[in-house]
Amino acid sequence: ALVSALEKANQETWTKLIFAIAEGTGTKGLLLALNAFPKTMSRDERKKRTWIIFELIHRYARPADANLLVQYLETKPEPHWRAQAAGCLAELGDMRALPTLVWRLQQDPLVLYKADVDPEWRLDDGERVTAALELVDLATMHPEQRAEIRKAAYGSVRAWATSRPQPPMMALRFFATVEATEAAPLLRQWATRPLKPMGLISNEDWHTAASSLRYLGAMRDASSWKTLEAQFERPATHDPAYPYEMLITGATEGFSEWGDHRAVPMLMKL
Repeated sequence: ALVSALEKANQETWTKLIFAIAEGTGTKGLLLALNAFPKTMSRDERKKRTWIIFELIHRYARPADANLLVQYLETKPEPHWRAQAAGCLAELGDMRALPTLVWRLQQDPLVLYKADVDPEWRLDDGERVTAALELVDLATMHPEQRAEIRKAAYGSVRAWATSRPQPPMMALRFFATVEATEAAPLLRQWATRPLKPMGLISNEDWHTAASSLRYLGAMRDASSWKTLEAQFERPATHDPAYPYEMLITGATEGFSEWGDHRAVPMLMKL
């Protein structure tokens, strides 16, 4: 009854009804509400209300709702809502989110969304960052299935990471979490490439190098030990133009992630 009342409700009443549905029937009612918009409603208003509905699904979804979310995904909703539903599944720890998350990682927002229809979702690459985070969460919740996640997603994450001037930090975190040692040469390349003096243009190079060092350590790749070790030979000059302490910090975090006692003497000298 509440869902059927949504179509004719004004904004204030609609808001009260949708929260009542969330607290009453949870995900089931909220998914039904996605089809309870007046046909005359503008696309922008429909998006606003759909966003509210998914915010509530994120809040109220329970493991028992996973099948409902899978059924919704099978209807092939618009890309943004497809990503949202997969995210809800991933938050529940359901591995059935994997194919949709991988699909979303493969999509360039400038190609996926039209400028005259969904301009707000073309502004950044936040959806792919979120998809990568959700893959990391799945791998953390299901360590026994990391190999499966790595096999399904590694190629897409690598393609995304290498298509940009700087790799997204979440891509590096994914490589480490799923133990993708095949990505170690790439991280070593980012960690050791020549660095220009710190400035507005090259600033991100330094951050990328430091993060690559950290995640090389988290990956525990034996061939990367010397790369981390070499950072402790750098001068701690505190020169704003050459902040080598950033790289030393990255290597320190890497050794901390690695957890190997051989690094203790180096760390004790800091």
